[in-house]
Amino acid sequence: MPITKLLITSLLGVFVIWGGLYAARINASAFFPTRNNPQKTKLQLCNGFLLQDQTSLDQSIFEPEETFTKTWTIKNTGTCPWDDGYRIVFEQGTNVSASPSYTIPVTSPEMTATIRIFMTAPITPTTYFSDWRLQDGTGIKFGEPLSFSFQVNALQSITSLTATLSAEMTKTAIAKQTADAFANAQLTAQAGKTATINSIQNRTATASTQSTRASETEAAAVQTVTASSQKTRMTSAEQTQQARNAQAAETVRANFTPQAETPTPTPLQIPASDTPSGGGNEIINNITRLIDGGDTENQPRRFLFLIICIALPVLLLLLAFIVPTLIGGHNKPTPQPTSAHLTSPALAAPLVLGETTLLGRSELMDSKFSPNVAGVASISPEHARITKRKNRWLIQDGDAEGRQSKTGIFVNGKRTRANYLQNGDKIRLGQVEFEFHDAPQGANA
Repeated sequence: MPITKLLITSLLGVFVIWGGLYAARINASAFFPTRNNPQKTKLQLCNGFLLQDQTSLDQSIFEPEETFTKTWTIKNTGTCPWDDGYRIVFEQGTNVSASPSYTIPVTSPEMTATIRIFMTAPITPTTYFSDWRLQDGTGIKFGEPLSFSFQVNALQSITSLTATLSAEMTKTAIAKQTADAFANAQLTAQAGKTATINSIQNRTATASTQSTRASETEAAAVQTVTASSQKTRMTSAEQTQQARNAQAAETVRANFTPQAETPTPTPLQIPASDTPSGGGNEIINNITRLIDGGDTENQPRRFLFLIICIALPVLLLLLAFIVPTLIGGHNKPTPQPTSAHLTSPALAAPLVLGETTLLGRSELMDSKFSPNVAGVASISPEHARITKRKNRWLIQDGDAEGRQSKTGIFVNGKRTRANYLQNGDKIRLGQVEFEFHDAPQGANA
């Protein structure tokens, strides 16, 4: 009995302890919902900023259509760097700038950035406010709104509108007067042109009539002369043809004589001993007798077999030494560096990366480019730089002072200002493409 009570008491104690822990877990989840939303916590740690300074425009009074600049100086307090995908976007109020969104400078964590937006005051006199927010590359807004307000001067607005209307009316009146004067000038010029054209047409018609009559008279005279000449030519031609026919008949009668039969020639018979081939056969027979003049009948065959036995091994040895040398010389693989490097058809050899490597048409890089490669001229002198950060490689647009290149940088076809590289990434500077190769596992980068 005591043992049974002890077991029951132990089981009840375990059940009570387990129930208490389970209830505590449920209450903890209810009071701390961030445990069930790790994505939100991650975003809060990634994106964040602190407003350090700004141009104070609150209660400022501007004239209508007056331009001014709004400036914010903020610090990146998150863990993610701000690349060219981060923007400042208009959220609510009145947008008095040229665009609803602007890119912000590339900013690393714990660094500051200055955002400047050029704005123009409206014409209508009243008080305006405008709210702006920061937004990451995925479209998610973060941080508190960046707000400001200002006023537009009412008296100056009415004066500006009156002056604008007066100027427009004056321009309209001047334009109308100019158009009327131009139309009158065109009508006068058109009337003068019409009179001149009519006079020229009358003179042309008179001259054409006279020319037609003269041509008809000249054609009649030419026809008369042509007919007379043809008759004279026909009479002379007939007489000449009759004389030629009579002379030809007399010549045939005088030269006609019977011809005797021509005997068929007999082919010339040449003796066989006098043909040229006889001398050639005699030379060949002499050479054959000279070769066969040895001790035995098979002596020339043995001599030829001896030559083949000596020459064939020599030829095989030459082929065994020469052919592998030629083939191996062309197929010898090019040694690749074991540290992080860039390859490109524009480079004479792989470019090994250091702690900070400048990419551009500088004096140091010009010697590394292959000659006569198209597109090298499109690379800026200090186009980009690659920096090693711990075990990763970061490529950034421009030089160390922040001046960006003219054509920018592209990683895997996407334009960027700063991007961490991975093995096999395609980098394009201007019209030249490079390929990034990370150090192999175990190699010293």
